[in-house]
Amino acid sequence: MNAFIKLIEAPLDELFLIQEEVREDMILSTYAEILQAYLRSDISALILLQEKTKTSPLLHTLLKLRLGIRERVISEVLFQEAKDLLSVHPEWAGEIHFVCGFASEIRGEYVNAKDYYHASYVELARLGAQQKSLKALHNYISASTKAVPERAYFAEFSLIYRRAKAIGNWEVSGTALTNVAREFQKLKAYTSALRYANRSLTLLSRCPGTHHQQLALLNRCHILCDMKRFREALVDFESLRSSSHPEVKAGVKALEQVIMQNEAGVDQTSLHPTWLERLAYQENGTMEPLTDMEDRLVCLVSCRPRDKFEIIDDLYGEKIDLEAAENRLKNLLNRLRKKRPGLIQLIEGRYHIVDGEALEVG
Repeated sequence: MNAFIKLIEAPLDELFLIQEEVREDMILSTYAEILQAYLRSDISALILLQEKTKTSPLLHTLLKLRLGIRERVISEVLFQEAKDLLSVHPEWAGEIHFVCGFASEIRGEYVNAKDYYHASYVELARLGAQQKSLKALHNYISASTKAVPERAYFAEFSLIYRRAKAIGNWEVSGTALTNVAREFQKLKAYTSALRYANRSLTLLSRCPGTHHQQLALLNRCHILCDMKRFREALVDFESLRSSSHPEVKAGVKALEQVIMQNEAGVDQTSLHPTWLERLAYQENGTMEPLTDMEDRLVCLVSCRPRDKFEIIDDLYGEKIDLEAAENRLKNLLNRLRKKRPGLIQLIEGRYHIVDGEALEVG
């Protein structure tokens, strides 16, 4: 693995050692400093690095973008500066597009974020940066959930989970399951949401204290609140109060206000787009939660299309005869379609989650 790929794929606890390894390379060693300050959410350190990077348009632009993300203030001019770097530093294209994707999300420009993340995925994969390219692909899907929120993304996040787990990337595999849990939560399929939230935290326990692990814990706390299991939610909530991660701190504040049913008290300018979306969904109190059987049916077909016999076998087993089971399934589907019109369709003899146009996931 070359030094550049090693650097952009490294977790925070490895960056100092990598910085020492590349200290003869001013560009890479300084970018290691930038990444450390960014991942620690140390805005003061990022500001101090501005003087050091003035002689390098590449580093200075990436620094300003990362500082803007942390301060949540990003000008349109910065994107053009970043684009101008692509012809001069083509080997950095994947990283430049990745940072621009995150910056676009902060600005609420999710279609642009999708495009940047997908370009990042293509470039990083071409370089052989397997871990970072998978993260870019995951972020592409995550941005898509905000650009086109009306469709389901079970298949895409499940694919990312499998790919990430296969290469031992616990951060991305766990975060993908957090997003699967969120997809169930949006449908008010709370039993499945909680199951996937717990699975995500099991994977992310290998990355303790990271903002991904803490955001997953915050997600489970939100699900438990939706389920009215407040005593359990409070355990997660209290463990997150002392978090130093800005996104987690803003999420804790948002969730506190949601619990108090006082959303107007949230400073929405400080919130990550994920929590802006959550607050919007929270206001939709008219959608009826799914029953356990409805939840199980959605979970079953979210994994892959199923024919009626597979569904009957899973839901009812051999407890009742086939004719009775078919009638029960028909009634269950009718109830579910009344609650979530258009969610499940029968296509060529198999029941599918309707998820619209396929994403380019390679």
